Parts: sequence; C-alpha cells; structure tokens
Amino acid sequence: MRKENVVIVVLLVVILALLVWMNLPKSVGVESKVNVTGSAKTTIVKDLVTVTLGVTTQDKTVKDALSKNNADITKIINALKGIGVTEEDIQTSSFWLILLMITTRSLQQRLATVSNTILRLQLKQPSLVM
Repeated sequence: MRKENVVIVVLLVVILALLVWMNLPKSVGVESKVNVTGSAKTTIVKDLVTVTLGVTTQDKTVKDALSKNNADITKIINALKGIGVTEEDIQTSSFWLILLMITTRSLQQRLATVSNTILRLQLKQPSLVM
C-alpha cells in the first residue's frame, strides 16, 4: 500500500471515530476521550539492481581468444548503452585467461586458450530490467 493510501485510511478512521463520539447521547456517560487504533504497511520502491553477466571464448591462440572476447564484450556493452545503461553503471568485475595444454614426457601441446570477462552492472533505473 502506498504511503498516501495509508495516510488516507488513518484519517478516515479518525474522522469516523469523531463522528461516532459526537453523535453519542450525553446521558451515556462517555468520557471525553477518543481512542483510535490502526495499522499500516509500507513498501519501498526498488532503486538499484545489480546484474552480473559474462562472456567466455575459446580459440587456438591467445590473440584470437582475446580478440573474440573483446569483440563480444564490446557488442554487449554497446547493446546495454542502447537501452539506457550508462557507462558509469558498467564495471569489469573479473577477467581471466587460461591456456589448455597437454603435457607428457615427450610432448607439450597447447589445445586452446580460454578467455573470460565478467561484467557487473549497477542499474539505478530498475525499469531497464523489470
């Protein structure tokens, strides 16, 4: 219930109690006192949403894996900006690079390179994701 609605309900209860009290017969012996009991519930509007997303790419060389990862992250950031997310709301929260290798006594062979970038968004306009 909105704060304005709670205030209106409380005011209506007070007005109703006053009307009942004013219309009681004088001979009943009622004290000149009004007791009002009420309850309210308030909720807050969400003002911040945190979103975490990431891109993982795999290729044969470090250069190719990084290049693809950077291209994908750039596309995502541009898309986010396109829907109203500001650059200040976007942070890189982690980045890592892994070389997948096979190593035996006589052989060392790189299988692939994996690149990963994690973005963290602090959205001050929750309507962008809701």
